[in-house]
Amino acid sequence: GAGPTSAAGALPGAVPAPNAVGTLAAVPSVQQLLVPTVAANTRIKSVLPKRTRKKILGKRFTMSVFDTEVGEFVYKRRSKAALRGASTTKILTTIGALTLLGPEHRFPTTVRQGSTPDEIVLVAGGDPLLTSANLRALARRTAAALTSASAAAGQASPAPAASGSPEPSASGLPATSDPDPSNAPTEPPARRITVRADDSLFSGSGQSRGWPNFYLPNEVRPVGAFARDDRKVRDATRDTGAYFAAALRAAGVPATYSGEGVAGTDAATLASYRGHRLAQAVSRTLLVSDND
Repeated sequence: GAGPTSAAGALPGAVPAPNAVGTLAAVPSVQQLLVPTVAANTRIKSVLPKRTRKKILGKRFTMSVFDTEVGEFVYKRRSKAALRGASTTKILTTIGALTLLGPEHRFPTTVRQGSTPDEIVLVAGGDPLLTSANLRALARRTAAALTSASAAAGQASPAPAASGSPEPSASGLPATSDPDPSNAPTEPPARRITVRADDSLFSGSGQSRGWPNFYLPNEVRPVGAFARDDRKVRDATRDTGAYFAAALRAAGVPATYSGEGVAGTDAATLASYRGHRLAQAVSRTLLVSDND
C-alpha cells in the first residue's frame, strides 16, 4: 500500500538522513570479532604496552584487561588509579539493561487516540534505533486505522490530502510534491487530524550535570524518549512528531503537528510499531562509540 519511493527507500524529495539500522548492519557482529583466547592474549601483551604510552592518551590514563577464562589480568597500566569513568560506563548500563529487561525486550512506538476524535498522540517507547522508514510505515497503518474507525462510527473519514501534497523531508517539514496520481483526493475534505507527541516515558531535563553546553546537540542530543535516525537535534520530540505528521499527509491524511501532549491511560491504540530489540541497541552501543 506504500506509494513510490526512491532507491534509498525515502519518500520522493525526502532528504536522506543517517540510518541507525543501516549503520548497525555494517558493524561486524560479536561472533565475527571473536578469536581464540590464547592468540588474543598474546596480541594484547604485544601491542598494548606501546600503544598505551602514546602522548595523545595523556597522563590521566588507566587500563586493565582481565581474562575471565583463566582468572587473571592480561595487561595492566596504572590499574589502581582512581579516575572518573567515561564512555566505558556504558558497559555497566548495558549489563543493567540486559539483566532487567532481557535481550529480546522491544521499544514500541504507538499511536493512541487523543482527547478528541480528531486528535491522535504519537507515544514514544524509547527506541534508540527508530528510523524515518519505521515512522512512515506507522503513519500508513494509522491512516488505515483512522479510516476504519470513522467508518465504524458512521463519521466522515479524514480528508484525503490534496493532489500534490508535500512529502516529509528529513526535517519533518514539506519538501516537494507527490507525483503519484493515486494519492489524489477521492472524496470532499471532511476531517483534519491534530498530532501530538508524548515523550513522558522519561523525566528530567535531558542534560547531565557533567555535560558542557557545547556537547549539545553536536556530540550528543538531550536524553529523551524520541530519537529519529540518530539525528543530533535539540528537540527530538518535535523532530519526530513533525515528521510523523508529514508522513500522515503523504499517506493521504491532512495532519498538523501541534506540540507535545500526554496520551490518556485508557486511550485506544490505533496503530503501533513493535520497535527494535534491546540486543540490537546493546550491540550498537558496545561496537560503535556513539554516546546516544
